[in-house]
Amino acid sequence: MARILVVDDDRLTRELVSRMLRKHGHETIKASDGEVAFGILEANEDIQLVITDVLMPKMDGVRLVQLIRGQQVHKFLPILIVSSVATSGSIAHLLDLGASRFLSKPIAEEELSNNVTELLRAS
Repeated sequence: MARILVVDDDRLTRELVSRMLRKHGHETIKASDGEVAFGILEANEDIQLVITDVLMPKMDGVRLVQLIRGQQVHKFLPILIVSSVATSGSIAHLLDLGASRFLSKPIAEEELSNNVTELLRAS
């Protein structure tokens, strides 16, 4: 299926999301913050989707979205934001920056799977 980068500073969340995705046949690569994630993206042009939290140390999800959209090779890479801390204004800002969708934590497996399928189809 797809190769998906999962970015979250919470190890348990990274593992949970990765497990859900692998259950549906996807391969996952995990990163603990935006800085690590961006390094992974630079080394792996075959990543088909990024799922990221917003509030993380070193580099947050907002900056990660900006950097991804600034690179021609990843300009159209789907980015799914998954966060428990967001206002309607911050969600709108992330979408304006180029995030594809936003899901609130905690997320259900079916909700995650449906969104991933739709984003991969559209890309």
